[in-house]
Amino acid sequence: MERRKFLKAGGAMAGALALESGLYPWRIPVLLAAAEDASSMSNPNLADPKLGGKATASSHSDTPTWGYLPDNVLGDLLQTSWETDKETTGAWVEIAFAKDPMVNELWLLSKPHPYDLVLDPYMRGGKMATPRKITCSLAGGGSVRAELRQTRDFQIVVFPQAQKTRSVRITINDTWPEANTSGTGLGKVRVFAQRHAPSFEISVYSM
Repeated sequence: MERRKFLKAGGAMAGALALESGLYPWRIPVLLAAAEDASSMSNPNLADPKLGGKATASSHSDTPTWGYLPDNVLGDLLQTSWETDKETTGAWVEIAFAKDPMVNELWLLSKPHPYDLVLDPYMRGGKMATPRKITCSLAGGGSVRAELRQTRDFQIVVFPQAQKTRSVRITINDTWPEANTSGTGLGKVRVFAQRHAPSFEISVYSM
């Protein structure tokens, strides 16, 4: 395999992996760290504003007024985020679609990336606590619980089966204990109709 392709697709995959289990409510069918680029003509990001994706939330920080809006979870700029107004447990962000597509997989960025060059004090980012335990719910009734890691890689949440829906809601049930934080939020949300097959191979050897 070409080294560049492996690094791009594999990236920091070793960051987070939760095994499927029906006995532990905070474990999920699949949770993986993902490569940054998930664009595909055959499997587009359904949350893309160009396709009609829109975001609403339970609350958002208004300092500054334009800084932490729900729509910040959409698009490709990884340095922006949605952040709540001190709200933590029970905070939610919801992505609505122009149509009722099939949804099978979510890519979540738990915190935004820092800017390489800071030209404004607000570019340093907010004070949000990293979400930990979340519930991802489809308008049609399907849902899955997950535990996010403290990483700035995309993390994949897979529903047990694809379902037609008009919206998907991510509810934050708990946050990681972090000093000097206030409220919570999310960096980015990407939604896909099909699961992404890994473009790398894993070999397992007995010890």
